[in-house]
Amino acid sequence: MQATCVHNSFESATEDFAYKGRHKVCLDTDPDWSEVNLYQTLDGINLVRLKEVAPDVKQSQRYATAENFTGAPVPGYNTNMHKDILCTYEVARALKELCVTLLEDDLCPLVYDIWRPQRAVDAFVRWSKEPEKACEAQTKSKYYPSLAKSQLLPLGYIAQESKHCTGNTVDLTLIDLKGTVQPVTVQHTNITNTSGSKERIPRLSDGSLNMGTGFDFFHEISHSPIDASVHSILPEYALENRKSLLAYMEGCNFTPYFCEWWHFSYCGPRAQWLNDNRPTLLPPTLEPSAIPKTYQQSTQPCDLIMRHRHNMHRRPRSHPLLRAPASPLSESIQHLRHMLRQQVRQREECARHNAQIQEVFSRHFQKLLENLQ
Repeated sequence: MQATCVHNSFESATEDFAYKGRHKVCLDTDPDWSEVNLYQTLDGINLVRLKEVAPDVKQSQRYATAENFTGAPVPGYNTNMHKDILCTYEVARALKELCVTLLEDDLCPLVYDIWRPQRAVDAFVRWSKEPEKACEAQTKSKYYPSLAKSQLLPLGYIAQESKHCTGNTVDLTLIDLKGTVQPVTVQHTNITNTSGSKERIPRLSDGSLNMGTGFDFFHEISHSPIDASVHSILPEYALENRKSLLAYMEGCNFTPYFCEWWHFSYCGPRAQWLNDNRPTLLPPTLEPSAIPKTYQQSTQPCDLIMRHRHNMHRRPRSHPLLRAPASPLSESIQHLRHMLRQQVRQREECARHNAQIQEVFSRHFQKLLENLQ
């Protein structure tokens, strides 16, 4: 799904994004326009406040505090405007749908991070290249006890170009519906790692479901359940919780990241959008009454064919473990085929209409010549 917004001028700006006021936005599965506060990043990505679109989603923004793997608030998160998590409208709507699905099991998503400013990504990279300090020993023991800072970038736990910067990637876990986010406490678990040796690892507990490790714990045990190697080292209850989270997220068109069980990227179906200032294929001199309905300004963001196409690919509301995995490549190919067919039909209709206009014009011109003679 891709959102289309009706833009106005900037009202205020920060170092990372600009506030653009109230705007209308919709999805291809929802023909009604919604009006939300809109923000735009410096590279043109449109964002909304997660709490405004999906108020039932719980948030715990660790990077705005010292409770993260760097041991200090991260640049780009410790601003007043970033107290509420920002994301694309598509992701916010998908998380809102996830809340409805989780409601059946008395669960709720707990989101740690979605949109990440580029300067925060740069700060992570700089931090990983700095020599380790004695004052970081406690933070290291909680987040990366078996690794050096310099290993986090090559192993994929830190990236120079993060998908979070697009606003379409989310770090989250599950929490009881009636539960609250608790202050972080450290608990320990004894495991046998893939090399066969015993290891005592910490788990940062914050009131969420036990996934075997906490958020941002950089270790092989933190891999997604798509990595079969973690199946033998995780406690059974933690593995089942991760599998449930994976199934829930795939049911809402998210794909997992191999190295981190909490990391998912949105890959929902996309549609062709109709907005208020879209160009027309017909000559601008024609009167509105002469324009076929296909080309007249529509108040609907999509046609019935597009909505039907999307509904055909919606997964059943069954237990998450029974849902089929998402196939974004197949959906993208079908979407491209639909766009091509739609453009061909529009051009054919436009050609027929122009031919009719030329025929009418020729008859009137011929009559005019006859009258002059």
